[in-house]
Amino acid sequence: MIDVHGLVAAVEGSPAFVRFSGAAPARRLVHVFARGSDAEVGYYDPEADAITVFSTTAPIMASDAQEVFRDDHAPRGGLAGLDLACVSIGLDGARSRASRLLAAAHPVAQEILILQQRDGVPVWVVTLLTHTLHVLIVRLDARDGSVQSSEFRNVLDLRAPE
Repeated sequence: MIDVHGLVAAVEGSPAFVRFSGAAPARRLVHVFARGSDAEVGYYDPEADAITVFSTTAPIMASDAQEVFRDDHAPRGGLAGLDLACVSIGLDGARSRASRLLAAAHPVAQEILILQQRDGVPVWVVTLLTHTLHVLIVRLDARDGSVQSSEFRNVLDLRAPE
């Protein structure tokens, strides 16, 4: 069981984060990313317009700051901070709610979960890849677990247009 609040607290209590926050005082939490039992916590520095990602396994380490991926129309400094105080649905809750949407005929082979702020609401984006090469993408309100949207597609339908 992975506790999101505990992950963030562990990262923010680490020497790596203390060094980072001294160099980036305007930083803000923007995402928690999980794949299987591995998790990362990301912070955005609006002054550098970059994201630094922290591993959550001991010892906690910071990545080099990475440029923010955005389309040409998105403004600099526009990444919303994640309001962790509103989050009551953790990784396990998001995982189980999304899995319930799949029929038993589609066992999960891989899962990716991202917690981020969208339009003022903390949202879990859960992506489940099945053994039958289907993808279920579910957006859950992290405050109460309600499903905002879901999409079930074949992986082959996701290829880039020619």
